[in-house]
This record gives sequence, C-alpha cells and structure tokens, in this order.
Amino acid sequence: AKGTLIPTSKGLIPIEEIAPPHPEDTFVPVEGLYTAEGYRITAHYYAGKKRGVRIRLDNGAELVGAWESHRLLTPEGWRLMRELKPGDVVLGKLVPSHGEGGLPIPEAKGLSLRTNARNLPLPERMSEDLALFLGMLAADGSTVEATGFVGIATKDPDVERVFQEVVGRLFGVEPKCTVDKRTGVRNLYLTSRRLVRFVEALIGKGAAQKRVPSQILQGSPGEKLAFLRGLTLDGYVHANMGLVVYEGRSQRLAYEAAELARSFGLPKVYQGRKKVFAPKETYYVHSVAVSGPLQELLEPLEAHKRAKVEARYKVFVPQEVLAATRVGTHHPGYVSLKSVRQREAQAVYNTTAERLGWPTEILAHRVVEVEEVGEVEMYDIEVEEVHRYVVNGLISHNTINLPNHATVEDVEAAYTEAYRTGCKGITVYRDGSREFQVLTVKKEAKEEKAGKTPEEAKPQEARAHEPGRPVYERPGRLMGFTDMVKLFAPDGSKRSFLVTVNALKGRPIEVILTSGKAGDEANADSEALGRVVSIALQYGVPPEAIVRTLRGINGGLYGT
Repeated sequence: AKGTLIPTSKGLIPIEEIAPPHPEDTFVPVEGLYTAEGYRITAHYYAGKKRGVRIRLDNGAELVGAWESHRLLTPEGWRLMRELKPGDVVLGKLVPSHGEGGLPIPEAKGLSLRTNARNLPLPERMSEDLALFLGMLAADGSTVEATGFVGIATKDPDVERVFQEVVGRLFGVEPKCTVDKRTGVRNLYLTSRRLVRFVEALIGKGAAQKRVPSQILQGSPGEKLAFLRGLTLDGYVHANMGLVVYEGRSQRLAYEAAELARSFGLPKVYQGRKKVFAPKETYYVHSVAVSGPLQELLEPLEAHKRAKVEARYKVFVPQEVLAATRVGTHHPGYVSLKSVRQREAQAVYNTTAERLGWPTEILAHRVVEVEEVGEVEMYDIEVEEVHRYVVNGLISHNTINLPNHATVEDVEAAYTEAYRTGCKGITVYRDGSREFQVLTVKKEAKEEKAGKTPEEAKPQEARAHEPGRPVYERPGRLMGFTDMVKLFAPDGSKRSFLVTVNALKGRPIEVILTSGKAGDEANADSEALGRVVSIALQYGVPPEAIVRTLRGINGGLYGT
C-alpha cells in the first residue's frame, strides 16, 4: 500500500516513489535498484485503488496488502493475507538496508531569506549532526513560526551540552537559554523563521504529524543512529521490552522509526500502541522499542536510559532441521529439544535455537488481528529471480504461481500471447488459490498440437552438451562481509568458523569458509564446500536454491 517502506540497496524508499508517477494499471522499468537481499528490482506497478486487508502481528508491526493477491510466507507456504486468522504464524526477516548518506536537502535552497528573518546558514546536505538535531526536535522540541522559535526543554546537563555542541557545529551560534525557576527546566532555543520552515519541511509540524526525513530513511548507518539517538529523548527503559525509543502521537513517526531500527538487520524491534481517553478527545499513543544488540548500538543521550535488556523473540525451525538434530542427554539443549518435538512446535525462542545450533535468521510472528480496510492505493514491485521482498520485517510474495498441472508449453503460450497482444503484465495462479483461475491457453494451439501425426510428434535428437560459461566473472577485487559462526558438538563443545561472503553489484558470488584449524578434516570440507558454492553462484545458481539443497544436512557439528 502507499506509504509502505521497502528496504533497498539505497535505503528505505516508499513503494510509490520507487519509480516516477505513471498511469494506473501499468508497469514501468526500474534501473539500478536492488532489494536489501541483493536482487534486482526490475519493474514498478501502480494498481490504483484496490480492496485492501490489514494484518497486525504480536510484535506490533502492521501491513496493508491487496485483498485479491497479496501473500505472506508461513510455515506451510505462501498464503493470502485475507485467509490468515488470529493465532496463525507468518515468517519474517531483518535485512540491513542503508544508503551512502549525505543526501542533498532541496528544502534548504527553496527557503528564501525574508527581510526580517535571521540569516542562519542552512545545511544543504544531510549529516550525522543534522540528523541528531532533527531527532532531538522530533522527540522533545517545538517550533513556532510566528516568533521563529526552534528549541528543546530539558533538565539533563548532558542533553544541554549535546544540543549546544551540535547547534554550534551546524549554525555557528550558541543557543539561547531561559530557566523555569519553578521546575528547573532549561529551554534551549534559536530564533529564525527561516529555520522553523526548514525544520518543519523535514520533520513535520505538530506532535501528531512528525515524521522521519527521506534523507535519513535513505541515509547512512551513522545518520540513522544519530536520528534515533535524538529521538530517545522521548523514550524510557521498559523492564521487558528494552529501550522505548519513541512514544508519542505520530503514527507515521513511530512506523518510520521502527523501520529505521529494522534496517540494521538486528532484532528485536517492537511497535506498540495504546488508547488514551482524554477529557476532550480520544487518541492513540504509538511507541517503538528495541532490545539486545540494537539497544547497545543506539546509546541514548541520557545515561539513565542505557540499561541493557535482552528481550527474547521467536524464530522459525524447519522440520528437516528439527528431525536431523541429535544431542546427548547432558547437552544444555536436550530438554528443550524434547519439548519442541513433543509440542510439534513450528517456532521457538531465539535462546533455544542458539543453544541447539539452529538457524535464527527467519523470524516467526503470530497474527493478532486481520481486518478489511476498504479501497487503498496499491503498488507492487517485480523482483528478479526470487519474486519476493522483505517489507515491514515480513517476507512478501509477488511471483507468478503456476498451477500443478501447468507445463512449460502452457506457460510459454500464455506469455507469448500476452506479449503479442501488448499486455502490460500477466499473473498465473495455482489452482485453488482464489475463486477464479486466470491462466488460459489458446484453444487453437492445443487443437493443433493434438492433431499432429505420429511422424510430426517424434522426439528430436538430443543436442550435444555445450560447456557453460560463468554468468559472473570474478574481478581482481571484491567487497563483502565476514561473520563468525559457532557450531556445537553433541557433547556441548563449540567450534568457530569464519564465513566470508563477497558480492558483485549486490549479488553474492564467492563464499570462503575457514575453521581456523589448518589441515584437519572439518577445515578441508569447509574449504571444498566454499569452492563448490562459489562456482555455483558464479554460474548463476540462485542462492536460495543452494540453501534449500544444503539445509538440514548435519554431521557431528550443528549450527547455522
């Protein structure tokens, strides 16, 4: 739906802004943009207003999709959103999604200096200082254009010091200060109507209308963290959820802040809401909380908010992994493994999975609410090869679904006919996935095929095999990342491996596995596996196919 943020190779982009505006029910090509998982986004689709369905999950996240076609991944496979019910489990994933940072700010050039406006220099590009300044204002600041007031109120000396320093670096001045003698609250502020218009153009006006600037949504990790640090002025530490980064009336700011947090690829992120019954109105207060490694990464401005909380979260355990797991009775995960098997559980806490060496990258969320939302502006993107993308932390589906009886010839005929008639797009549904089946094949083609003589229908001689060529040639230098993976033996002992994944234009093409013990069998097997996976990637085998093929194969060591 419109406004939904898509994690991409350039940061978080609203789905409607992935391509320039175009007519309803049309596709336009997309160039140079990849999903956060590294797959090319090839096209953008505008559906117009369509019947929508909204789901809400136990982590507070929401998603609005098309009633007729939007699917999410579940332990049983892809399911239409409208078919989900409270208590059902859907699967998600957190993937890093950052831009390069330093994006231009057109708002700065568009604000002309008026006669009586203070001539403060306005930053023309985003920076960590500006992101911190805007985060502090979004959380605990106020703007008044009539007086040119831009400032915050605080009693914390550290917050006062940080605000003074960042204002000095950005604008070359020191903020003014007034003190409420009754409460001791210090008001730190600047006076510039031009600055007011600049700030309101970036983060909105009024508590209920605050938002995250697009330059930060698509910014660098440092800019995002700086904004979230500033936003913590409106937060607190919760004993169970961790650091509440933001709590306020802006639903948009809460959603965008949650997506900023998710864009680091680290759990846990929680979105909450509660209804407030005030004397003159009833409204919702929206919140965002983080815990674990992400909480450590943020480091709030106020020292009393730096208490660490490790909140657990649920992860999906594939049945083949569960079936292949064998541990001794003295293993620390033995009792948990026995319980999971007895309950036939599809999801376990991350602590249990880590204890047993199970994968933790696929998150499991429980549906708490499903509702129809009427007519909503809908968009979609086409993703190369995998036909899926992560949205709001969930694995979303936009592929063509083939019926069980469909043949290669059926699909070829359907696509050929669509191309011949100028059709902008084609979707093929699996039998039973909806009320009406849309796959059609021209009758004449089938009759012609059926009418062939035995001589015409003879199989052609098999062509001689032609050696393939790599799809991706390895250059002299590649960039990537290295993770340390800890594997467990049945006796509970651990062994660490280094896994290096190098990518070419956002696509993984090389995997190097090192155990740190040269000459032994495990290290030799690891090196061989890395070489096989690398050559498969370079010859165009999709990473998902490799994962599906190799997952669940276990020997003396277990882990992710």
